[in-house]
Amino acid sequence: MNSLINAPERTDRSIQVLDRRLTSRLKPALLQEAIECFMDGILLLTPAGDWVHGNSYARQVCGQLTQNLTQPHRAPQQIWLVCEVLVRNHQRGSSALVVESEVTTPNFNTIRVRASWLKPENSESPFVLVTLEDRYQAMQNKAIAEVQQYRLTPRESEVWLLYQDNYSYKEIATKLYITVNTVKRHMKSIHAKRKGVLEIES
Repeated sequence: MNSLINAPERTDRSIQVLDRRLTSRLKPALLQEAIECFMDGILLLTPAGDWVHGNSYARQVCGQLTQNLTQPHRAPQQIWLVCEVLVRNHQRGSSALVVESEVTTPNFNTIRVRASWLKPENSESPFVLVTLEDRYQAMQNKAIAEVQQYRLTPRESEVWLLYQDNYSYKEIATKLYITVNTVKRHMKSIHAKRKGVLEIES
């Protein structure tokens, strides 16, 4: 009778051990896959600026900043300057959690650089976690989300995306082969739809 009671317990323990083994093997691969899927660049550095890991977008941005001269073993200077502020503040006892700035690549892309501390449980020293966000792409994604949220027509969508990209009414009209008055009419409709959605949400 005792063995019947203990058998399910032994099976449960065996399953738990097997689950832990599988999880410990899958976690790094799953985590790696998740990091690669981020639209933003994710870069992990030592407090001295040495490269620990970077996803594909981070490698791409770093390649642009160094003009693909070498595979970086250290963060590019433009990115490291942001991280250095975080490191120096930490050494001075400051409690700054995030340092943020913008850098421009040779392709004239504006990249928002955010540096913060990452302190893993199983590591004695912290790492510098850097996120790299393409400002233009982020604005485009926001505008596309707003098109759906405000239920804009296809033409209003075109006008709104150009407006969000800092085009003037005249530039929008020229680009879309419409008059400035038509752009104004579309913008009036867009603002009315936005106001309606915002009122419902509040």
